[in-house]
Amino acid sequence: MFRKLIALVVVAMLVAGMGGSPAQAMQEIRIRVNGVFLNLDVLPIIENGRTLVPARFPSEALGAGVEWGSEGIVVISLRGKVVVLSINETTAHVDGLSVALDVPPRIVDGRTLIPLRFFAEALDQSVYWDGDKRIVDIVSK
Repeated sequence: MFRKLIALVVVAMLVAGMGGSPAQAMQEIRIRVNGVFLNLDVLPIIENGRTLVPARFPSEALGAGVEWGSEGIVVISLRGKVVVLSINETTAHVDGLSVALDVPPRIVDGRTLIPLRFFAEALDQSVYWDGDKRIVDIVSK
């Protein structure tokens, strides 16, 4: 009986230590651009180890232009660099060259979510992940 009680206590502690639901875990991911935290209106998604975030927020924080074309296309431009992404497509275009994506852009709650590291690096930004604090830092070079 004592062993069962210990096992139940250990399981309860493990569950409590997991931080609750996956949605709560996603809330912990924060995005910082050049030292300023972004206030996203849609939570980041992690898919296959990649973080997807609403396109508008990091783009505007960097001073990039964002345009939505027909048929699920988003065009992001910054200082002469042009990145073209298509919803649910695993190929993007950077300055006219095709680039394979690990995960495609998605529409979530009416927002276009894009792979953050790909986006930032395509625009010549540095990207850092602090797993302990669950912060993605984008820093202009």
